[in-house]
Amino acid sequence: TVKKDERNSLQAHKMRDESWVIIEGSMEITLNDEIHVGNIGDEFWVPAGTKHRFKGLGESNRLLEISYGEFDENDNNRFEDDYGRA
Repeated sequence: TVKKDERNSLQAHKMRDESWVIIEGSMEITLNDEIHVGNIGDEFWVPAGTKHRFKGLGESNRLLEISYGEFDENDNNRFEDDYGRA
């Protein structure tokens, strides 16, 4: 769940790919240098090594994230973060 105008870190992973599906609202999706606007049902593939983030555009936004590969919270390489995380 992502509140309107909030976003996650701009980050990349070395050990996993991700598949995203927007299941409610609309979102701004950043994949490397490309910015997309996605709506309910839109799917995005995030290969390992891709800088990525999502931002809520609607009043209520939800995204389903599925990880492929080795999942490890230490595999987050953050480039920007609105919440001060390293």
